[in-house]
Amino acid sequence: MLEEPLREDGFVLEVHGEVDIASSSQLRGRLRAAADAGASRILVDLGDVTFIDSIAMAAIVGTQRRLPPNGRLALVAHHPYVLLVLEAVGLQHVVHVFPTRDEAEEYLDA
Repeated sequence: MLEEPLREDGFVLEVHGEVDIASSSQLRGRLRAAADAGASRILVDLGDVTFIDSIAMAAIVGTQRRLPPNGRLALVAHHPYVLLVLEAVGLQHVVHVFPTRDEAEEYLDA
């Protein structure tokens, strides 16, 4: 997982490989730390993720709920399996999902 700032109040977490029980706690910790540090625009780039579990999805939803009222969270995902899982649990109704990082950043900047 790689972190980087996104403008003055934003945060990007770029995730690679599989996000399973072994790595979900790291995902949750980094997202929680970003929200607690005042990030109101968070981008989670799952573009290189090939597997995601329910614990990771719960961490993403938890982050959405930790944001201030004007905060925004965006996901980048395009792997067919990841998209299938996100759709199966209805995550796209809670968090905005985009096929590219540029589209996600545009949403966060709006």
